[in-house]
Amino acid sequence: MVEASIKVRAYTLDFGKHSFPEWEYAEKVARHLDISLVKVTVTPKQIKKALLPTVKALDLPFGDGVTVPLYL
Repeated sequence: MVEASIKVRAYTLDFGKHSFPEWEYAEKVARHLDISLVKVTVTPKQIKKALLPTVKALDLPFGDGVTVPLYL
């Protein structure tokens, strides 16, 4: 997409001390591709609060564990 001159924006979630810090790798990839990266800090409390809004945003039942983080 970058080579086709399409503006690309990447997102990464930072769960802080609650998980493995994947955002460090996302930053490396974003720099390599010369795209902007939006780092979203997420807490367990935010995920719990987003459960019902996430379900309401879906058309049908969906059980993937990353659905709520992607919604955020």
